[in-house]
Amino acid sequence: MPSTPYKVLLVEDSPDSVAIVKAYLKDPRIEVTVSADGEKGLQAFKESSFDLVLMDITMPVLDGCSAALGIRRWELQNSLAPTPITALTASSTAVELSRIFSSGCSNYLPKPITKTILLQTVRQYLNTEPKAAAA
Repeated sequence: MPSTPYKVLLVEDSPDSVAIVKAYLKDPRIEVTVSADGEKGLQAFKESSFDLVLMDITMPVLDGCSAALGIRRWELQNSLAPTPITALTASSTAVELSRIFSSGCSNYLPKPITKTILLQTVRQYLNTEPKAAAA
């Protein structure tokens, strides 16, 4: 276990989706910070460091693609390594996926999100293994 928890920024405007993702990521090794729109998410990103960003795409104020572009600009301006950004979207059309990847997202997860797929993605980026009983 890392000495400090992995920090995940969840940018999501749906309280139900926030509750689901937080329940799936309930683990002492993971600290989840929630922002309710892209503008707040971008501000949170600028004020702290995160190991992974989970970004809803369709949100009020500033959508997820615009927020991802803002994150990438901030990283570039501050000589920071790119933080993995996983888009969360109910739309997986070719046009939408092109927009998601063009904005700097590392990958995407289709909504509704399943626990298995979310945990696989988190493990991929955070190098966490599930807590398993000793054999």
